[in-house]
Formats: sequence, C-alpha cells, structure tokens
Amino acid sequence: LFNLNKKIKLLGRARSGIYLAVKLLLKNSKNKVVLLSPFTIPEVVDLVICAGGKPLFLEHDEGSTNISIKDLKKKIKLTPNSLILTHYNVNQKNYRDIFSICKKNKVFLIEDCAISISGSSQNTNIGSLSEFTIYSFSSFKFINYFLGGCICYKKKYKKVINKETE
Repeated sequence: LFNLNKKIKLLGRARSGIYLAVKLLLKNSKNKVVLLSPFTIPEVVDLVICAGGKPLFLEHDEGSTNISIKDLKKKIKLTPNSLILTHYNVNQKNYRDIFSICKKNKVFLIEDCAISISGSSQNTNIGSLSEFTIYSFSSFKFINYFLGGCICYKKKYKKVINKETE
C-alpha cells in the first residue's frame, strides 16, 4: 500500500509513532531541538516534549501548508536534531528540497502522514526519504480502522523498534 522499502510496525495510535521516532533519534544527541509545523495537533507537540525534544515551529509559505524553505534554511542553522514534516491532504511541494537541506545539515527527517496516505512530490513517493514515516488509521482518516496507526522505518532501526515496542 505505501510502496516503501521500509519495515512496518502497527501501533495502538499513530501519535505514539511520533514519540517513538523522536525518542530514538534523540537518544545519543546533544541537540534536542525538533522542527515541526505549527499546524499540528497539540498531542504531537506534547509527545515531542515527552520524548525529550524541544519543539521549534517552522513558518509556512503564505496561504498554504507548505514549509517555508527560507525559514527552514534560517532555523536549520540552529543544528536541530530532526524535522517532523507534516503532509496534509496536499503533500509538501518541496519534499525533495526539504530532504536535501536536512541531509546536508545532518538533520533526521520524520514524516507525519496521518492525513496523507500516499502520493508523490517532485517525482518522489511520500514517505520514501525519511528515517520514520507515521500513518494513522483512525475513523476519520483515509484508512478507517477506528483507531491505530503504524510507524514505517528504515531496516537499520528494526532491532531498536522491536525492543522499544515490546
């Protein structure tokens, strides 16, 4: 369904995937700053904090939900640990550009696809470039499973994800 070369772990709630991803990426990091969209549910912000992160919000391009590349380039100089990239019902238009900026600056990318189940941007499948991708299956989402979600992750995280979720 997701067309990704990643492992999948089903979760009770998708938002627990945000906590898990942030916790794992912050584990041995001195910098606890996590960049994220201000257009998110309060629980996502709370889970970043509970995982040990310090949220720092990015601006969006005017009249859209696309992250401002100008603001990202400015705030990435603060050497954040990671960026939670939220795809809405319209996927981030600068997906590959955002990934390139993160990679160049050694910032981990986490994708929040709670309301965007698939698609592409800049000829790249959503969810394919990040360390972790989170999907939600609650009753008002694209895949209706009443509650639940999953975390998709690169194979190198398999052992630590299994240990943490046990």
